[in-house]
Amino acid sequence: MKFARLGPVGHEIPTVLDGDRHRDLRPLTSDVTGEFLATDPVGTVSAAIAAGQLPEVDATGLRIGAPIARPSAVICVGMNYAAHAAESGSAPPEIPIIFLKTPNTVV
Repeated sequence: MKFARLGPVGHEIPTVLDGDRHRDLRPLTSDVTGEFLATDPVGTVSAAIAAGQLPEVDATGLRIGAPIARPSAVICVGMNYAAHAAESGSAPPEIPIIFLKTPNTVV
């Protein structure tokens, strides 16, 4: 399931991609936030799509915003494929390399 936020900065519409159409998530949530994602929304959103409760949004010309509003942290996995390791001249790591980035890196 692909969530998106469309529209001007600070006024994004939370949507879900349904095939090639964006569906408005505002009947279910005011935004795509960590709290929304923590509720395991897949079943709820799927049921709402099936019931015709999420109207289509014309995304033509709308700005694509950051996918999650106000993330608290960005957790990254480094050197997560062999070609990436080779680019840096390193061997692939034996264990995952985990690091954090600040929330403002989500654009």
